[in-house]
Formats: sequence, structure tokens, C-alpha cells
Amino acid sequence: MNQGLPIDDREGFAAFLLRLRGRGTVPKALIAAFEATPRRGFLAAQFHQIAWSDRMLPIECGEAIEGADMQAAVIAALTIEQGNRVLEIGTGSGYTSVVMTR
Repeated sequence: MNQGLPIDDREGFAAFLLRLRGRGTVPKALIAAFEATPRRGFLAAQFHQIAWSDRMLPIECGEAIEGADMQAAVIAALTIEQGNRVLEIGTGSGYTSVVMTR
């Protein structure tokens, strides 16, 4: 696990996984989708170190990206399956949309 992430992202991602697992069963496909979609690419450089935190973080358009934990909870609750279509309104950075496509 974590082999696709940059080395300096792995610790934050591991902490994120531990928080998710502490809350219950996490679908493997969801974990793989998050791992395949580096959050730091959707954040300003000053927030890269805390990209996998459970905090909302500001994004360049004047909005905020939800904390990773909240995004995981919402996506898991949707129980998206291959072939489903999802309309996300107010997508902000687009991060959640990208994770859902995986």
C-alpha cells in the first residue's frame, strides 16, 4: 500500500487510513481510489504537508476542500458501483469527483 504516493505523502496517507479503519470497514476500492488520486495536486503548496488531514483546507477559487475523512465518509455512503453516473454540484477543486471516477 502507498507505493504510488510520493514519499512525503505516505505518512499522512497512512494516518488517514488509520482514522478510517478506526471508524469501521472501509471498502478496498475506496482506499485504492484515494491512493490513486494525490490530494496535494488540488491544494496550494503551503497545504501539502496536511493534505490528508481531516480539516477543511482553502483552495484557490476562494472555496474550501473538505477534509479527507469527510470526503471518504460521503463517497462510502453513496455506495457507487461501476457504471453509475453521479452529478456533483459545487465541485470546488474537483477532487471528490476524480476519486469517485476511480
